[in-house]
Amino acid sequence: MNEEISFIGHRFPPNKAVLICDRVFAGEAEPEIVVHDFDGWLQCLSSHADLSPDKAKTVALSELVNLLPTADELPILNPGQYAVKCLHCWEVHKIEDA
Repeated sequence: MNEEISFIGHRFPPNKAVLICDRVFAGEAEPEIVVHDFDGWLQCLSSHADLSPDKAKTVALSELVNLLPTADELPILNPGQYAVKCLHCWEVHKIEDA
């Protein structure tokens, strides 16, 4: 049985899809931008993320958590919020409706 994973203050199934930039996926960068979209979509990006289709990856949340030793240090994000890492803390912002 797959137990849910605690991530950004919420519980998700381990196979939940997460968009991740290639630099974070390769371990070349820590996430500096984390997004919890209105529709529940999650993103973990470096500040220099290239999200062109050949650079962005979709992975299971369980894989992302295994890649990030600091996943439990990410801020709580409700749908419609994103966080940006600034020096040693995270600033949480509201996604403005387009």
